[in-house]
Amino acid sequence: MDIEKLIKEITSNEDALAFTKSKGANIHEARAVTEQTMHDVFYVPSAYENSGIYIKIAKMGKNGPDKKEMEIEAAWYEALRSRLNIPGVPEAKTFQLNEDFALAVEEVQGLTYDHILKNLEKRGVNIKHSKELKKLMEKSAEITARGYALRGEVPTYFGDFNKEELEFLNRRSSKILNGNGIQIEDLEKLLTATVTPLTDERIWLLYRDATPLNWIDTPKGVVPIDLGSTSYRPPQFEAIALFETPNSGFNSLSEEERIELIFDYRRMLKDAGTTVERLGTMSDFFTNYCLASFVKNISGWASRKQHISDNLRDIEGDNQSKADIAKERLPKNREGATFHRRRALEALRNIKVYLKTYNLTTEYLRTENILNQD
Repeated sequence: MDIEKLIKEITSNEDALAFTKSKGANIHEARAVTEQTMHDVFYVPSAYENSGIYIKIAKMGKNGPDKKEMEIEAAWYEALRSRLNIPGVPEAKTFQLNEDFALAVEEVQGLTYDHILKNLEKRGVNIKHSKELKKLMEKSAEITARGYALRGEVPTYFGDFNKEELEFLNRRSSKILNGNGIQIEDLEKLLTATVTPLTDERIWLLYRDATPLNWIDTPKGVVPIDLGSTSYRPPQFEAIALFETPNSGFNSLSEEERIELIFDYRRMLKDAGTTVERLGTMSDFFTNYCLASFVKNISGWASRKQHISDNLRDIEGDNQSKADIAKERLPKNREGATFHRRRALEALRNIKVYLKTYNLTTEYLRTENILNQD
């Protein structure tokens, strides 16, 4: 969607226009968000302090706009506001526009945590011991643990992280990598070995893709944003979103410090009310973290390769607006692909003994070689 169409659809929808105006936002001043997103996103500035809005447009499918993610994100904003009483969570509304479906979210003023952590690193601060990172981790653990209590009451986008979903994720990674000339036969066998431990219902908690970019530091505390990707899965996936997102302030940490953070997060989950039975032993927790890291970073590597292909196509295309956005995103996607490949390699090395019990040593060595050479 372009700006002209957005303005036309918002101004012709009474409820959408009323919500925009209630925040002091002028839809005619809307601008596209050019950062990497899965949707068309627009920011509408406001004449009032702390009251701009973001408008996210649902992706179009064969049966029209996919409204599900937008509706679920709005539901979780409301749940965190009214059920979990998390201070500062923004108001959100959904709207059926002329041809599209949209989510409008009140702006949360403050710095996102990727900026906070990167600024700390620039100042030479070891973020492993920073109060800022501790505050973020504690809030994430609180929502991850307490949010699970809402299972069955608030809908989730991905639902339960069952065998079929993980196998779908792994197949998607393999398909993209294969299309990019990567030998996937050995990798597929390693990914299969992750399915049983990572789809065990006994270790599920709430997942919402808690990357540092999706948290904002405010006077009211740490505020979560971008709540569409909710599901129930092992808490290790949430920890991976926190600690293994590209360009989010963790570059200076040693591997030993990264491992310490994993165990710190486990302790915070326990402090937030998660039972030891759901967390498992410290050894179990770490093994599952490394298995999940391997899955997620292989997926991230594949996704970035797909984004790179899309960027190159748009740069060569006839749409100048798309070409400009693609030129801005391409370097970040290349950087992200390298990051995910390296993190997948580190995770693979940490699960070497686990894979050996499945007689996958040969597959391990071949995959390690591929990840080293890309």
